Amino acid sequence: MMFGRNKLSRRSASMKKGLTSSEHDEDEDPDYRNGEPHKWETKTVRYKGMLVGDFKSEDVVGSISEGIETMKKQPAKYLAVKYATQDLDLPETEQAFTFIFRKDVFQCAPMDPEPDGAFTLVSMVYERLPKLKNNVLPKKQRDKYTDSMLWKGKKITHGQ
Repeated sequence: MMFGRNKLSRRSASMKKGLTSSEHDEDEDPDYRNGEPHKWETKTVRYKGMLVGDFKSEDVVGSISEGIETMKKQPAKYLAVKYATQDLDLPETEQAFTFIFRKDVFQCAPMDPEPDGAFTLVSMVYERLPKLKNNVLPKKQRDKYTDSMLWKGKKITHGQ
């Protein structure tokens, strides 16, 4: 377990350049590049201050809300935005946040979640498959292979 091995650089949010849909950024994760837009969800967690993981990040001085919007527009590039929660009360020109890049990330999660935590992590999560009703694989999707599959010691065709 590593505690936030970050490669940081600092620049103004106004210096960031957008990419056209035909260009790809070297920091994009190709596994997510063609993800269906409706399957992305935003997840927000407050925490005391410690992120666990091995990731690249970039500190930015500028509007936190604009940083979150940039992340939402480029989810293949950005996994999350982290910031000191109290910075939302500052003028946008004095706010600061950190982009956490998606590419080559093994893990990035708050070690100390806390509803009133001093820091906030807003992340983009891709739901590849829908949740199954009652955790049971529907009959029309079963076959001779799925009938014998186990998840946590139980057949996936039988649920709870």
